[in-house]
Amino acid sequence: MDFSALDLTYDVCIISLLMLIAKLVRIRMRPLQNLFIPTALIAGFFGVLLGSHGLGVLTLSSQASSYAGILITVLFATMYLGKQSGAKFSTMMRNVGDTFLLNSAAEILQFGIALLVGGALLRVLFPQLTGWFALMMPSGFAGGHGTAAAVGGVLEKAGWADAVTIGQTFATFGLLGGVFSGVLMINYCARKGYTKVICRASDLPEEMKTGLVPADKQTSLGSGTISTMSMDPLTWHLVLIMVAVGASYLVGNAINRTFSVSVPTYGLTSGAVLILAGLALLGLCALRYGVRDKAGKVIFPASKRGE
Repeated sequence: MDFSALDLTYDVCIISLLMLIAKLVRIRMRPLQNLFIPTALIAGFFGVLLGSHGLGVLTLSSQASSYAGILITVLFATMYLGKQSGAKFSTMMRNVGDTFLLNSAAEILQFGIALLVGGALLRVLFPQLTGWFALMMPSGFAGGHGTAAAVGGVLEKAGWADAVTIGQTFATFGLLGGVFSGVLMINYCARKGYTKVICRASDLPEEMKTGLVPADKQTSLGSGTISTMSMDPLTWHLVLIMVAVGASYLVGNAINRTFSVSVPTYGLTSGAVLILAGLALLGLCALRYGVRDKAGKVIFPASKRGE
């Protein structure tokens, strides 16, 4: 069956409807708020219930399973495009360094244990099981659904047909396990007096539970960086993102043709391309419009200095 732009439109509409239903349900159901279940996960359960594997009311196209792998590339493309905070590296590490190191250690440990168990234990106990099985567990746990889809897509091309399905299963269990165990740890630490901000998980502000921010607490999402006379700012930002995404796919395809190696487009090679593409775009903008200091004077390039 051919896939058309209309099929993509229908998929987006169905996903949007599921997200809307999930959001309304989460607003009304206090247990979901107290457990911090994400709206997207609730929408996923509704999708399973109403989709082709359930009641068959809302059916997505045959290409819906490939969206996650594409969107994770878009996500990585945005990481190096944004407003500079101006904070020093030492200040940044002092503020978020412990969280960064903890997350990095947890991710490295997950991959290390999974690969060790997969190479030493699973192949002995279950010789019929592919060695790639161990790779999908940390891809889902540490990376989430997008990473699992991207890595699974590569392994599917290599001949393992169930890679994406297993990766998505690991990602779902990882998400649920992280949410439930996190809530238990928050409540335990709060009762023991280890927390500084809250005494109990139920003491969190109402907007953090329901997701609805009162008007007096709402903040701006961003700033217009270009004049709407030339282009809509959102369109301009989308252009920057998609150029970086396109560069990652071009390099990924070139590596595949040259070395016969398939790599995830979000991975190290493509990540480097995203950085270079982002820096190149920033450089072009700097040459065209100049770089200004805090006083508003142009300091680069020399031809525009002092403006």
